[in-house]
Amino acid sequence: MPGHLFITHGDLRHLACDAILVPSGAAPRGRDPRPHVAKHWRKVLPVEALDGPYLRQSFARNRSTRQLTSTRSAAGPTIWVGDTARDRDQSAADLAEVVAEFIQRASAQATNPERPRPLDHRRPLVAFPLVGTGDGFHSQSKGDVVKAVVQRALGAVKTHDVDAVLVAYDPAAYAAAQQARSRYARPPLQLLPAAQATFDRVRDEARDGRLVLFLGAGASMGAGLPSWRTLVNGLIEETLGPDRPSDSQLGRMDVRDIATLIEKSGQPKGFRDLIVDQIAVGPRETPRVSLLHQLMASLPAHEAVTTNYDTLFETAWSDTGRTPTILPRDGQVLSRDWLLKLHGSVDDKERIVLSRGDYLRFEREASALAGLVHAALLTRHLLFVGYSLSDDNFHRIVHQVRDLQPVDQKGATNVLGTVFTPDEPTVMQQLWKPELPILSTHRKRLRASSAVRDQAILLDRLAAEASPPGRHLLDESYDAVFNEGERQLRTAIDDLLTLVEAERVAGKVIRPALRAEVRSALERFQSQTPTTKSS
Repeated sequence: MPGHLFITHGDLRHLACDAILVPSGAAPRGRDPRPHVAKHWRKVLPVEALDGPYLRQSFARNRSTRQLTSTRSAAGPTIWVGDTARDRDQSAADLAEVVAEFIQRASAQATNPERPRPLDHRRPLVAFPLVGTGDGFHSQSKGDVVKAVVQRALGAVKTHDVDAVLVAYDPAAYAAAQQARSRYARPPLQLLPAAQATFDRVRDEARDGRLVLFLGAGASMGAGLPSWRTLVNGLIEETLGPDRPSDSQLGRMDVRDIATLIEKSGQPKGFRDLIVDQIAVGPRETPRVSLLHQLMASLPAHEAVTTNYDTLFETAWSDTGRTPTILPRDGQVLSRDWLLKLHGSVDDKERIVLSRGDYLRFEREASALAGLVHAALLTRHLLFVGYSLSDDNFHRIVHQVRDLQPVDQKGATNVLGTVFTPDEPTVMQQLWKPELPILSTHRKRLRASSAVRDQAILLDRLAAEASPPGRHLLDESYDAVFNEGERQLRTAIDDLLTLVEAERVAGKVIRPALRAEVRSALERFQSQTPTTKSS
């Protein structure tokens, strides 16, 4: 499969990848003709680049991008600056060429053996924003930029065999980018009929607002964090030393009992502090979320559950403008968006759950919360991502949720969710039928890393087909991405709003109520998901 263009809703500054493109342009009010970087981008720049003269060096002849030499950790992405707001004569096509040049040049230098692979794959992963539409000269013609950039980027990733991510900061830009890509590219990752039927079910559940995200350790590995087994092995090496049980003995032990041994090892540093040390990656002020985090945060879901200790999904979700309640830390009341951390969190380490005693304590303290969560799970469809099919955590969770499911009069149970996994299903696929279909991206004769990448592409396709399509419809700056029918619809909506505001339509008492009803209907339209099925 050739290079792929991903589209996510989030903050480019927080994405773990090989290279990112930072927009630049003329200094405010023309004080300096050399390139200028807006303040909100400066926190991702290398330390030496914060020096004004260095940052504002001119671009090389016939070049629109420049790599900044970094003194930061090898775990961070390489930073490139693009000439994206040079002057008012710079067209949308010019901006698209800046992006294409970045994809070409950054991908050729991106792979660093010291940096964790964002997709566990040989292809570089580079990322860029919707350039020229924020502080640039195209804030009133965003649709032209979206069309040009998406079309040019689709060609560049194929030509240079690289994966790229267009990270949209606001929901309107995200919807416009998804719309443009759907017109220029076929849906990626063609599926066999049975797998397609499973995918369609998940997509329809997401469109209906019934999806609950379930994140395992695999979702965070693209950000450089350890797998569940690697975490436990690291704790064993650090605490038990030469007196540790043999590998065969450890292999027969429950992970919770291994954790109890570690907890009782008598290490000067606290057990939970050791876990925090294993999870911590990079400077805390600049969290790096994985591509899977951003893709899942882009889905139209309002509830999520995780067994991960890190706070990266919270970051990715917050970057989409949400303010989720974190349970159990924030109390027992569920807001519209909530994330249940079943095993605790590094920012609330006293609640970390790993040993058998921790599990007993959690079940006792969270009993009141469990009722609220169980009620939600009974009416939702669970999407498991980041779990190995052989993971004890996964089996335990599925059994618990399975026990909650009602049995109909014929003795059959409902489909409770779907597993997206890069693992080969084998016998496990039979074990969980029919309640938990498994959609595996594993393919024979291909490297395991290709299956991990394909899982990300599958999530990208799910987000594209399930996300609300109308969030940019009333924004005239996106006019270029609409067809004639969509423009007529927007005009009709504008006429309706004008009519509602007119004094002759209704009296002073009725008009405010009518205005509120119309605007409420428009908000529902802009947030609703499509109802037509994709082929």
